[in-house]
Amino acid sequence: MKYLKDVWDFKAMVHLTFDSWRARPWKDLDPENLEGQSKKLRKQLKAMGGQFASLKGWQVYRDIGDSLDVMTTVLPLVGELRAESIRPRHWSALARVCNVKAVDPTSNDRFVLDDLLRLGLDEHKDEIEDIVETAAKEIKIERKLMEID
Repeated sequence: MKYLKDVWDFKAMVHLTFDSWRARPWKDLDPENLEGQSKKLRKQLKAMGGQFASLKGWQVYRDIGDSLDVMTTVLPLVGELRAESIRPRHWSALARVCNVKAVDPTSNDRFVLDDLLRLGLDEHKDEIEDIVETAAKEIKIERKLMEID
């Protein structure tokens, strides 16, 4: 029973942590720091599983792992989307990929991490990486053209 309570307490702590992250404004996000914290949470979860092997079979344990998996996928994408090469056209491409009307964190001071998480970035990882890669290539071309001018 002690292990069951511990894992439920850990789940509550993870969700409180993630909820505080979700409320952070886009301009104040530090995805690398959040990734580090997420990795620490993952290590703690694995340590709990190592103490009591049957804990890994519990649904609550798997649910925590699933939540951490989503953050592990999304946070690097958020970091990439914060690149200076991302322009309004790239946000429009992201909106099309995520099947929403519009996404533009730069025009709204109230845009928070949760606004991106609700887009299901983890389900569109490859497409988002393509958008970011395209943006990076475009900025290189723009800079070369400026050098030539």
